Amino acid sequence: GSNEPMLSDFATATDLAAFIRRRVSFDIGVAAHPEGHPLAVSHMADFAHQANKIKAADFAITQFSFVPDYFRLFLERLQDANIDTPIICGVLPPTNLANVERMSRINNVDLPDDLRHDLTLAREDPEARREIGVIWGAKVAEGALQGGAAGIHLYTMNFWRAAHDVAVALDHHPFIASPPHKIPRSEMELRYQTPPDECPLCYGGEDGTKQICPPAGEYYGGCDCGCHKLINDPLDIY
Repeated sequence: GSNEPMLSDFATATDLAAFIRRRVSFDIGVAAHPEGHPLAVSHMADFAHQANKIKAADFAITQFSFVPDYFRLFLERLQDANIDTPIICGVLPPTNLANVERMSRINNVDLPDDLRHDLTLAREDPEARREIGVIWGAKVAEGALQGGAAGIHLYTMNFWRAAHDVAVALDHHPFIASPPHKIPRSEMELRYQTPPDECPLCYGGEDGTKQICPPAGEYYGGCDCGCHKLINDPLDIY
């Protein structure tokens, strides 16, 4: 039989990174948790584990956070431990209170009271919630970049527009791989093999309702998740 370790032999991500490093030459990225991993037994043990994992990698991308100081303090602790691996800050534009509360609870992320207050007041106003998400996302990103982040990773959660607006606010315009183009209805139907009026990927819009992609003349319009909407202007992204 083979002496190659099975997946169950990797007790930690550090072990897996070391295994990959011995066999291939591509860059290795790992996850980082500035506010601590949700399953950590203690802050000290958690940081020791994260430090070893990040040191074994070429870069790390952090869990989202709504408090820029958590990222800055995490980076300072890594620097004090003589770890200079580039750290990319994960940023989630908060546009939906229910989703943000759930994800913050699952991932051990602090949800500031003023953010909760703002989203509560704007609960029935999607445009206001998007603006709040952009403001908070840009604030976290700017704080992280000023604190030494190697870059920003935007979590879109299938809602591209708020992430795009954060990038614009930071003056880092998203790269669009090809010019916007129109896809005939017949080709769109063939490509996705789905009913022509239903979004195939998302569970709904930012308000949690079922989202419908209505026809737009000869072409599809698309739902706000951006999963297969037709590109009609240079700011739209698949």
